Amino acid sequence: MPKPTLKVAAIRVCPLVAPLTAMVILSLNAVMYLDALAAGRAGGRGEGVIAVLNAPSRSRDMLRERVVVVPNTTHGVGEEHTNAEDVDCAAIDFAGNRILSAEDFGDLASVPSRFIRLRRSDASAGPMSFQESTLSGRRDRRDDDDGGTAYTNATGRDRANKQAQRSRVVVSSGKTKIPDRVFFLNMYQNIRGCAHTQCSIESFLAKNPNYTVYIYSSNLTYFRTKWSERKDPRIVLKTADFADIFSGTPFENWYASGTYRKTRWIPNNLSNAARLALVWKYGGTYLDMDFISLNPMPAGLGSAVAAEDDKSINNAFIRFSAGHQFVREAMKDFVADFSGNLWGHQGPKLLTRVFMRNCLDIDELEEWLVSRKLPRDEAKALIRAQVRDLNATRLSAAYVPPDFCYDLTVMKRESVYPLWCSEAKLLKTPWRQACKLCRELQEKAIMLHYWGHSFPHNDSFSESSIMGKLMTATCPRTFAQCGWGPSG
Repeated sequence: MPKPTLKVAAIRVCPLVAPLTAMVILSLNAVMYLDALAAGRAGGRGEGVIAVLNAPSRSRDMLRERVVVVPNTTHGVGEEHTNAEDVDCAAIDFAGNRILSAEDFGDLASVPSRFIRLRRSDASAGPMSFQESTLSGRRDRRDDDDGGTAYTNATGRDRANKQAQRSRVVVSSGKTKIPDRVFFLNMYQNIRGCAHTQCSIESFLAKNPNYTVYIYSSNLTYFRTKWSERKDPRIVLKTADFADIFSGTPFENWYASGTYRKTRWIPNNLSNAARLALVWKYGGTYLDMDFISLNPMPAGLGSAVAAEDDKSINNAFIRFSAGHQFVREAMKDFVADFSGNLWGHQGPKLLTRVFMRNCLDIDELEEWLVSRKLPRDEAKALIRAQVRDLNATRLSAAYVPPDFCYDLTVMKRESVYPLWCSEAKLLKTPWRQACKLCRELQEKAIMLHYWGHSFPHNDSFSESSIMGKLMTATCPRTFAQCGWGPSG
């Protein structure tokens, strides 16, 4: 196999994150061998390497590359597949269901991570002494050159007092019963893209037969040709009447004022608001229409969101009980800090900042970042960017987080967003060349967000591709209606 040429590569920024940015040039710290795939094919037997940047905005010392290596040859040809890979391929069965519980997906807010929540008081535990707090890893940073961190003036004893007040981590209960209903929103009259609008519904029903599916759309005629409420009582079609959806919520006056009309992302802003209003009023799960369900919703999963990377909570999946105060806080922030021309500000960035403002343990996060070899000044700078709007009350040792912080699970990225947006094109890969990836999806993911904007509306998928393998197993009717097959 010819040796790959070292080059500085350009990678397109995910449109969902930055639609106005065309390309970014990666630094030498993140050089990717994108020409290795072509070189491997030229060599005949080499491995094709598809490398994607894990998180372009991550600071230098936390930058990581995520590399997926797939053989160029077909399964069983030559010496490309190991016995382990053969086992992976034989184990792929997306039509089946794994028995999953909420514990299988963990809670990033309850463990050291970018989402670690403040500790909660536990009456059954005695207060932690200052010495114990010091031994637990908290450092006294009173003598920092900049006069203390930019986000807190707390001394070591202040932090010890805070530790004593929140003496033991209490994991999110996750036990609030969530109604067995899911909401889908279609915002466009002209519906294009077969998989984008239908596999999400069919696969969810296949994996969750006891759920009721509510489809809100401005084009019900289209959906009535695909889904019959009479034939399937699990389907409820609703007109996307936003005045009704927002009635009785913090969005009511905002919508009536017409403020949303002065933005360039009108459908997106309305959708971001409507999903919050629906789950707050009725309780349930909201999903974007570019999901494929791979396993049933986990037993015992209460109110939950999911990280899309190590610093952001996406709003393509949200799950809450009716009246949940986290959602109310998000709706209030949506209106008070409405910036409808900033992509993501009313969506993933909204949920992230509401969580950080109310629930994040700033001191623990700094210590965790430092433990991962990030210089303390860089850790401080990183946290400043996330918590720059926090006031003195929030930063004091006496601050007590709202209860909703402990009735909210932040699921791992792999559970809902197992592929980065820049990896979406991997779904075109023949699945037999990616059996390890397929097995990870099958065993670790509830669903796959496939970043529908990454594919043209008239795109098609071969039955032999990863996407084809997923669809034929979880939404075969949709796949057949689309007319895709081995030559697709």
